Amino acid sequence: MACRKWGEVTEHGASTIAGDTVIEYFRSAMKNAGIEAPEIIADGKLHRFYIEGDKLQTQNGWYILFDDWLPTGRFGCWKRGISEKWCGKNDKNPSTTEEKKILSMRLAAIKQQREDERRRIYSDCRDKCRVVLQKAKDASSDHPYLKKKGIQTHGIKILNGSLIIPVRDISGNILGIQFIRPNGIKRFKTGTEKHGHFFEIGKSHDSTMILVCEGFATGASLREATGHTVAIAFDANNLKPVAQKLREKYPEMRIVVCSDNDAWRRHDDIQKISVELICESCESRESGCHRKPVFATFATFAS
Repeated sequence: MACRKWGEVTEHGASTIAGDTVIEYFRSAMKNAGIEAPEIIADGKLHRFYIEGDKLQTQNGWYILFDDWLPTGRFGCWKRGISEKWCGKNDKNPSTTEEKKILSMRLAAIKQQREDERRRIYSDCRDKCRVVLQKAKDASSDHPYLKKKGIQTHGIKILNGSLIIPVRDISGNILGIQFIRPNGIKRFKTGTEKHGHFFEIGKSHDSTMILVCEGFATGASLREATGHTVAIAFDANNLKPVAQKLREKYPEMRIVVCSDNDAWRRHDDIQKISVELICESCESRESGCHRKPVFATFATFAS
């Protein structure tokens, strides 16, 4: 556990941050991690907040802070995968048995609060996604995004001008939605459980081969060019988890990971994962899982 600056010895013997500066140091630790909260309430409860740059009305940031004789907290961002512990004890002084017990109890309480909130968010997302899918209509191929990419609809829906692509688990349960606007901007419904989940074009149980790719346009192009079933993983980091889920359910199926070749694309702040890394998505050729990088822009060329 990272311990910050301290300023006084309490009646319990712990050298800790002086009272009024707990929030100041906690805020500083959050800022160093790349997130800032508009206000911090040290009541030992989970608080969520908006992070500048995120979609409006989202609350991806979170923190929990105890402010007493042993200041303790944790903070993070669900979207960015940040989760850091914090305490206000002088790490030069060995922790007492009482301190260790308190810290252990608090960390357990923080973990439970986070898990309860995460489950609530996921459940709320699933409920809202079911409502969205009921309201949505079948998409048509004259949608601006589909026309630009030169691809068909493959069963996706449309609502308020945005294409709706369901995110499902291996059993077909709805776990989220990706929205694609006419201009190509993409976003996920808050609470979407993407890891290991996908959108399927075709039926896996009727196929001899499954192609795993990143985006819908790529997946649609693969389907139209090959006729094979396609699992759309939505991003490079999800290729491996999706391939593994498919391998577990279809041990004899040939699985081809079709990763985008973004090696030539670089951004000041973002570097796409290279083909070499993506090729690790499925490591065992002997098990029938084949690796095949596919050039990223063929979906665009198809148009």
